[in-house]
Amino acid sequence: MLTLPDELTNAVFRLLDTLTKFVLIVPDVAVTVAFRWLETLINAVFTLPDELTNAVLRLLDTLTKFVLIVPDVAVTVALR
Repeated sequence: MLTLPDELTNAVFRLLDTLTKFVLIVPDVAVTVAFRWLETLINAVFTLPDELTNAVLRLLDTLTKFVLIVPDVAVTVALR
């Protein structure tokens, strides 16, 4: 039969154990969140040059097509 002081002592030790576990887990969570944020930032930095390169290449492709089409249009108009 447990007495009140024993139950209180057990409850206090359980609380201390729970708090200790919580304190030990929280830094892992904070580090994980920080690394996830850094990973997202790094991915964004690496993705940006690819997107800029693609945009420049699309622009160059469009300009090249325009330059190649304009003489055909000019010749067609001149021959009419």
